[in-house]
Amino acid sequence: MEKEIQEQIEFLKQQLEQGKHRARLLEEIEVKLIEMKVIAEEILRDELSSFEKEAMNERFHLLQVEVVELQKKLAPQMVH
Repeated sequence: MEKEIQEQIEFLKQQLEQGKHRARLLEEIEVKLIEMKVIAEEILRDELSSFEKEAMNERFHLLQVEVVELQKKLAPQMVH
């Protein structure tokens, strides 16, 4: 009986750690998405030079790639 309780405790600890890791990944994704939104709004204002727009566009696409990579890290955890 005690062994079963210990196993259950270990399982729950593992689940907690996975949940914390998932929360960190989601937070990173959120930060990047907010930055992407800010960039998109800046570009739409049309007050930037073409050089500035290109630099912001490059940053936007880099963030987009980073979000996809974070989503890939998140995806295996969602399949149970």
